[in-house]
Amino acid sequence: MIKSFVLVKNIRSKSEELNFESFKLVKIGSSWDYDLKTAQHLFARAMPLYKDWFYERAYDDNDEILEKIPFDIEDTLLFLRLFKPGDLVFLHLCIENENGELLSQLPYRVMAYIHTTHMYNIESEECAEFDAFTKEISSLNNLTSAWFQTARRFFLYGGGKEYNPRHNEVDR
Repeated sequence: MIKSFVLVKNIRSKSEELNFESFKLVKIGSSWDYDLKTAQHLFARAMPLYKDWFYERAYDDNDEILEKIPFDIEDTLLFLRLFKPGDLVFLHLCIENENGELLSQLPYRVMAYIHTTHMYNIESEECAEFDAFTKEISSLNNLTSAWFQTARRFFLYGGGKEYNPRHNEVDR
């Protein structure tokens, strides 16, 4: 089994774990338990904090899956940002192969950290609603069009920029 992981910042929730149909988000705890040790192992260079979360998704063994994983991560980030407002950030994608080896992707503009006060608020009761939203959006024919792919990329890049109107930073 292959697993993908991403460090997630700027989430606020009363839950410790959010379970969606194809992935889960786990809050990094304030003690030396499983989730903190896992996060430190997976994201050693990214320095996970207690208030952060990590994304986890499991895949069946398949060579073609490795090429698909980064796009699944970006789609998830896109759908979460479209579902609710907030400066949700995904950082440091890594993949654990069937041998337990970690493969890391270099940072790029979609996965960039921004400091913000606009947290992404989501509760466990909203997971099913998000899954329904994702199914509806994924069924649209225009999702694979060249126009939408360009708009998607710019939307994701824009979400990785700081927004602070008091400092004339309105590129976003």
